[in-house]
Amino acid sequence: MECYEIDERLREKNEITMAAVQVSKKIKSEVATCIVKKAGSPTEKKVGPNLNIRYLGIPICSKKISAADCNSILEKMVARIKVWSSRNLSYMGRITLINSVLIIIHSYWAQITILSKKLLKDVESMCRAFLWKGMTTNSGPGLVAWQQICAPKKAGGLGFRNIHDWNTAAMGKYVWAIATKKDNLFVKWINEVYLMGKNWWEYPPPTDCSWYWKRIVAVKNTLTTKIDQQTFAALRYDIKTGIDLLFNKPVDVNWSKIVWNRQTIPKHRVILWLIMLQKLRTKEQIQKFNPLVDETCLLCSNGSETLEHLFFTCHYSNMCVQGVKDWLEWKTSTNSLLQLAKWTDKSKLSTTRKSIFHAALAATAYHIWRVRNDALWNQKVWCIRNTVQKIKIDLEYRICHVMPKKAKAIDREWFMGRCTQ
Repeated sequence: MECYEIDERLREKNEITMAAVQVSKKIKSEVATCIVKKAGSPTEKKVGPNLNIRYLGIPICSKKISAADCNSILEKMVARIKVWSSRNLSYMGRITLINSVLIIIHSYWAQITILSKKLLKDVESMCRAFLWKGMTTNSGPGLVAWQQICAPKKAGGLGFRNIHDWNTAAMGKYVWAIATKKDNLFVKWINEVYLMGKNWWEYPPPTDCSWYWKRIVAVKNTLTTKIDQQTFAALRYDIKTGIDLLFNKPVDVNWSKIVWNRQTIPKHRVILWLIMLQKLRTKEQIQKFNPLVDETCLLCSNGSETLEHLFFTCHYSNMCVQGVKDWLEWKTSTNSLLQLAKWTDKSKLSTTRKSIFHAALAATAYHIWRVRNDALWNQKVWCIRNTVQKIKIDLEYRICHVMPKKAKAIDREWFMGRCTQ
């Protein structure tokens, strides 16, 4: 009984963690009663071997936490999405809300305990549905695989947090606390009950220990294949460090700076990103699922609507990009989107002028796609002059507001001269 007694200082220092009370079934009911009494939990439901209570909003139990125990996470996400779904949000608006709000909701739980796979799948499913449809549920597939979306922007993704990997890496902080022999209740309890003087890096979990402890040891076992104990203990561990140690880093792509250029309007970036991944839903893509679709280009009625044709082999889009090139004095004969991006990136132009050309490329692609959708749903095509004018207005407004202060005077004067035309 002495090994498990909870001191009053526990409440003063707020040292209760989920890991400290994920105990095995062997602990008797009176131990659970002692913990509840000393911790002063206001939401006690049942006192017994399973410790079916909550502390700081987190369920405390010796068994694996079920998805039902974490329903409050999904309920909060649904409530947020219902408010947002009434607004006409662009892809970029949804991306920002997912990254800054939805995925963050589960973070408090994920850094304290190992969440069930079902719950993490439900969180991902809800984020995916909101991204592509603006709703809480979505029966169809998304334009891009979720694994790709969770890759860093440098690797062609959107930089979303991979919540499975993040949850595992968060558990690494307990491995690190034991390896560094931190002076806290959790480490003392683990040394007293499980390790009992054994080498942590070589420790095998007993068969009758709790599920939670087995998972922590599993994370430790993965880390032992990546790094030795002394080097690991010398680290200043955080979740980013854990992800770098536990998981392979994806390969970078050569177009990430073109897409995520600061001068580019955010909603234009997403369309350019989909083009670079070849995931934009053109008629060619739709025909793979529905062979009856007429794949004739809606803008020129001459040729199949493929990505290569639409950006910018099509007569309509070719004339639009030519108008933008003339306006910016973009001196290159190529009209292909990929070739234009490649030419600009390798040219000897200043950094500011390259950024403006990349923003112009994204704006042109965005407005061409918008005209194409208007032709599909409303059976009307804007005249080329109007489309070019809309591209100019977008670029002038954006670049005049975000042009960096360190931009050279000659580049600033050059663009301001274009704005008067």
